[in-house]
Amino acid sequence: EDYLLNFMLVQKEKKGAVKNYARYCLRTLEGMLSSGASGFVPSVEEIQAYKERPPILATVELVDGNTLTEELPVTPDLNVGKVVEICTHFMELVDERCENMGIFVYDLARDESIPDPDAEKPFAKLERTPRPLRNEDFMGDIIVQKARQKRNYKFVFKRKIFLPSHNTPSDDVMFNRLIYLQAEDEVINLGNLPIADEATAVDLATLSYAVAYEADFPDDPTMLATDPDYLVKDFIPLGWRERKSVEEYAAMVVAARDKVCGADFEPAAMQQTFLEKVWNHDLYGAHFFNVIVLSCGLSMPTDLRIAFNHSGMWVFDMDYNKKHSFGYADIYRWGGSSSQFSLIIWNTASESTFELKLATAQAADMAGIILDYINAIMQATQEQG
Repeated sequence: EDYLLNFMLVQKEKKGAVKNYARYCLRTLEGMLSSGASGFVPSVEEIQAYKERPPILATVELVDGNTLTEELPVTPDLNVGKVVEICTHFMELVDERCENMGIFVYDLARDESIPDPDAEKPFAKLERTPRPLRNEDFMGDIIVQKARQKRNYKFVFKRKIFLPSHNTPSDDVMFNRLIYLQAEDEVINLGNLPIADEATAVDLATLSYAVAYEADFPDDPTMLATDPDYLVKDFIPLGWRERKSVEEYAAMVVAARDKVCGADFEPAAMQQTFLEKVWNHDLYGAHFFNVIVLSCGLSMPTDLRIAFNHSGMWVFDMDYNKKHSFGYADIYRWGGSSSQFSLIIWNTASESTFELKLATAQAADMAGIILDYINAIMQATQEQG
């Protein structure tokens, strides 16, 4: 017993796959020493899975950076869908819409001292957006892939599928909290839901600020503009942040406080108000991907943001100016490789199809979310019928 434990501790200090495998074995051994042997006998399929991918210790975060679970042992046969179920259980979610939650892969800053295997690819300089994993994927495969790509990453638990029929309040407090955090992130931090008018932008900033500070919301605009503990700038929606001075925004947020937040600063109510202000946004629930156009049958900029949600596919330039949109019925075929993604799309104006060929590192991600949304829409249609 002591020899085995010492062996694992030595291997844990090595690099690469050996280190990760040793950490997993050590965690498993610690569990057995504290709780005793489980008596579980793995099936042949479960044993064979170890030849396909390594077991891992997965740390999963929430959108706000808080840790949901740290070093969760994930066996090679445990797919993303099962990990989502585990996370749902940990969060004690009871809302039936929790089946639309998912695991995302966030690419982090690269270590520039390590050569980039994709340095010569056309998409090398594009920012990689959060990758929604399919339930059939395996997190062990992701770790192997990221090791080969020499890229740092993290796993995040958040909602993947959004349908208009699901945009209703929930009695599940934690579910509402998670959906709010995700909407706030999309509006305030990422700017993926561009806000059309200043009044709405200020209202959303005020609600976001109030949820964070509750009754400690200052009534002095100077504090919001200058006090490091109360700065309001990071609560302004990204697309509006530089349009006025922080002093002007501080005064506007304080002025909107009582009207927008009410007298009691109830966090749940303010979160719900925030959600209801963005539920009807055309891009609510959209997943964005940065791409470069290789060939196209329509006039488009070279660099694009492609988004997919319940409505279909949206095409924007890098400043979120809409260029085109297509329903899923107009997307006849799609597929790709490790460096390209191609779609055959029906153009209503010319009554003909054209091919949109893109350079991207996220072809599999786009293909997966298209299929997941189509399946979700079909399932919802059948249930309503």
